[in-house]
Amino acid sequence: ALLGFVLMFLMAGLYKLEPNQSAVLSLFGKYVGTVKDNGLRWNNPFYAKRRVSQRVRNFESGKLKVNDLDGSPIEIAAVIVWQVIDASEAVYNVDDFESFVQIQSESALRTMATSYPYDQHEDGQIALRSHAAEISEHLQKELAERLNDAGVAVLDARISHLAYAPEIAQAMLQRQQANAIIAARTRIVAGARPCAMSPPIRLRAMLPPPMKATVSAAGAAVPSTADIESALWDLVWAGQVANDSFAAVRALLRPDRR
Repeated sequence: ALLGFVLMFLMAGLYKLEPNQSAVLSLFGKYVGTVKDNGLRWNNPFYAKRRVSQRVRNFESGKLKVNDLDGSPIEIAAVIVWQVIDASEAVYNVDDFESFVQIQSESALRTMATSYPYDQHEDGQIALRSHAAEISEHLQKELAERLNDAGVAVLDARISHLAYAPEIAQAMLQRQQANAIIAARTRIVAGARPCAMSPPIRLRAMLPPPMKATVSAAGAAVPSTADIESALWDLVWAGQVANDSFAAVRALLRPDRR
């Protein structure tokens, strides 16, 4: 009977570990060590054993409604890829490391979203919609700082959903369309300005010095850049200047042309 009791007691110290799994050992509340070797293991039967998976995990946060840098309400969600790299820290530094990862991920996502505008308004400005790589890098860095004490490493963090809130989505779409029209007309003017400036500049450059002085004295100087740009804008908004290169050809081939 005594031998059977001893065998039962020793058998209580047997346990197994699978690949990418660790066991955190403690003796009456005192941390003893972490076992990472997989297979059948044996330790003091009095040791309390807590298994922790160190496999790569991922989850998608819920759609969060936050305000971007401009104060516009947006919906945003992200996919987080993470892994436990220190089982003892994951067990003893936080109460529930899985819940801790999810809550801190949503908090970091909110903080990051309020740091950037939804759309790019200036050259060189980082925006949520147009700079996915920079946004992902910032989010991953923010998460790494928050989860470092929990023994968790963030392997990847990317935006999975991004949109304006439903209550302002239609208004924001109209603003994007207006910005696209303005950008197109600005490009037309930028392309037409060199063409309008080249003839008078080349003509004046070909004149000998005495004639240049005569032209300037007669008030026939080359118009300024501002004057040319203002005149082109007037023609663009009037619909008389466009980027249609074949308009003149079609006008010549019209059946009603006499």
